Amino acid sequence: MYTFHYFNKEPILSSEEDSALTCNLLTDCDIFKIEVSSESMDGSFTYSKTADNIYYLFMDLQVHEDVNICFKGDASRKGMCLFYNIGDCLSLQILDKKHALSSENLYIGMSKSSDNLNFAISENTGVKLILIQTDFVELVEENFCVNASLPTNISKAKGGFYDKFVQKKALNGQMRGLINKCLTNSQEGLERKMNLEAHCKELTALAIGTIGKYKTTYDNTAAVLTNKEREAIHAVAKILEEKYSNPPLQTELAREVGLNLNKMTSGFKLIYGQTINKYLLKVRMSKAKSLLVIDNDFTVGEVAEAVGFSHASYFIKKFKESYGETPGVFV
Repeated sequence: MYTFHYFNKEPILSSEEDSALTCNLLTDCDIFKIEVSSESMDGSFTYSKTADNIYYLFMDLQVHEDVNICFKGDASRKGMCLFYNIGDCLSLQILDKKHALSSENLYIGMSKSSDNLNFAISENTGVKLILIQTDFVELVEENFCVNASLPTNISKAKGGFYDKFVQKKALNGQMRGLINKCLTNSQEGLERKMNLEAHCKELTALAIGTIGKYKTTYDNTAAVLTNKEREAIHAVAKILEEKYSNPPLQTELAREVGLNLNKMTSGFKLIYGQTINKYLLKVRMSKAKSLLVIDNDFTVGEVAEAVGFSHASYFIKKFKESYGETPGVFV
C-alpha cells in the first residue's frame, strides 16, 4: 500500500511494503512534483492548490505490478471530486463503494466528508489521471451566484447528496486538450503555475456545466464561450503578465483582444476564477517578491515603482496582504 499525504503543504509519498521506493521531490512556485521509481511503478505525482482552495493532482505513472494507493487530504477537499481519466482503467473506492474509472471519461463525486480515496491499479497499467477536489458549493457561491440561482440537483449537493455518488460523463475534445496541456506542461515558475491553475479551473467549470445550467438571475454572460473567445481571454492574461507595470485600461484591453468589455470581464472570471484586477495584483506581487529576493540592490520604493505602484505605502499594504509580511523583510 502506497500512501500519498497532502494535508500538509508539502505532499509525502510513503510505502508500507516497498522498501526500494525512491522519491525525488521537486518544488516550483508552490507546485510539488514527486518523481517515483520502484519495482511496482515509475512516474510522477504533481500536486498544488489555487488561492480559492481548488486542489489538483496529476498522476502520470506506469504500473508494473498490482498496487494500491491511498490519498489522504484535509477537510477543505470535501464537496466535489473530479476524476479526469485518459489512461487505462482504475478501480476507486470511496465510502466502502467501488467504482471503475474507465478511460476517456470524467467521473464526478459529491460528499460532505473528506474521506480517503483508495485506488487499486492492476499490473501493466498506464495511469494518466487528473484529480480535482474542492468545496463545490462554497466555490460557486463565492464566484458567481447566490444559492437561489443553483439548479435543484446542485443545491442538493450542499447537504452532501447527489443522485449518484459518482456520475460518469464522456470526455469531449476540449477536456482532452486541457488534460494533455496539464500532463505535458514544461513551463516553469509563475507562467507554469498560472497556466495550470487556469486549466484546472476551466476543467472544473466544464464539469459544472455537465451537472446543470444556472438560472439567468445574475450576470453570467460568460457561461458559454466560443473557442475564439476563450483564446481572447487567455490573450488578456498574457498581456497582463507582460505589461503588469503599465497595463492598458480595461476598455483598451477589450479592444485589443476583440471582445466587448462585459464579455471580457465576465469571461475572464469564469476561466481564471477571479477578476482582472485581482489577477493583475497577483502578477505584480509575484514579480515584486522575485525582485526583492533575487536582487537585493532594489529599495522597496524602487520595487513598488517597477511593478506599477505610484505610492510605496499602498504597495507595502498589498504586499503584506498577499504574503503576510512587509516587503522590508526581503530587502
